Amino acid sequence: MFSKKEDGYILSKEAAENVLESLFDFLEIDVDEIEDPKLRDMIKSSRGRLIKAIRKGRIEIKTDGGFRVIQHLRFDEKKENSLVFRVPGAIAKKAMADKKPEDFNGRIYAMMGSACGLGEAAIDKLDPVDLSTVEVLGAIFLSV
Repeated sequence: MFSKKEDGYILSKEAAENVLESLFDFLEIDVDEIEDPKLRDMIKSSRGRLIKAIRKGRIEIKTDGGFRVIQHLRFDEKKENSLVFRVPGAIAKKAMADKKPEDFNGRIYAMMGSACGLGEAAIDKLDPVDLSTVEVLGAIFLSV
């Protein structure tokens, strides 16, 4: 299950899907029941992106010591700058207060910056691949 393969994957697709399902289960999310069509469609259409990140070992779901999602950045092989997201509560969601409702990504960046404790500026500096992963995680967290 955790063997380094030539294609860069350390998990099978099935194992990665199980990890993603554990995230949905913990957050009590049924994607088909998400009321906001933009969130629902983004999560459904970007599911493969998250599965790929999980398969490559860039996303970990941890439950020991409190629930958190750890995102290891693509070009940080030593994993020295990983982002650790706690499920966004009121403080993280309040970080979106100055964003317009139609500023979908801006709201996600503000919330996720707060959820990892580094602020929106840290999210703004991410590599596009890492940023797209944050966007999908943010859409999932927004749907809670």
